[in-house]
Amino acid sequence: MNDEINEATYFSDKGQVLCQVCRKPYGVIGSTHLKKHDMTMEQYKEKFPDAPLSSKSFKVRAKMRDLKGFGSSDEGITDERPNPLMEDLDAPISAKVIREKAKALEAKKPEPEPEPDKLPPILQSKVDIMKFLKTLYPVIRENYSIEKKNTDNWLVYCFITDIVDLQTKTIFDFPNAYWHNRDGRQDYNKENKLMEDGWTIHTFNSPNPTIDMLKDKLDLVF
Repeated sequence: MNDEINEATYFSDKGQVLCQVCRKPYGVIGSTHLKKHDMTMEQYKEKFPDAPLSSKSFKVRAKMRDLKGFGSSDEGITDERPNPLMEDLDAPISAKVIREKAKALEAKKPEPEPEPDKLPPILQSKVDIMKFLKTLYPVIRENYSIEKKNTDNWLVYCFITDIVDLQTKTIFDFPNAYWHNRDGRQDYNKENKLMEDGWTIHTFNSPNPTIDMLKDKLDLVF
């Protein structure tokens, strides 16, 4: 009986995780959603210590998408390109883990690498940002298209992003950077639609984004 009560308390009939504040179902309870309730992730965990932050099948779906090369449209998320198998996908991801990784990265002196064909600084910044994010997040992808389809398999939306982490459903958007992916059709409700579906969006408006800017932004969130 207790198991049935916990199921109804934390998950919807479709297996989505329920926000314990507004009781609405989501794929992931993220910091962006909690801002609507004037709460931080730490406050939510303290108030609801036993409440899960993601749906029961979220990690399984992520692993299956990689195994199938992101060829399906499960939960409306697809990718045309095959991706390698993800390592350590079942490891818990938390603010504490990310902070510890960031500190370790800061303390470790990187070994010099040969630069036979050095990229222009305007493109090198994206390479550096990708390398940095991969040390903090488990499933980082670039130039990733997020699609959502309705029950009749009709396309609801399709947005191309700059960089995303698929496990935590986090988007890193650089609208003024040279390498930003611009959608052919401007949708002014893009951010609202993505956030309603459980995505967290970090926007960096600088035309020359740096790793230090990312660190400052992540400190605000975590």
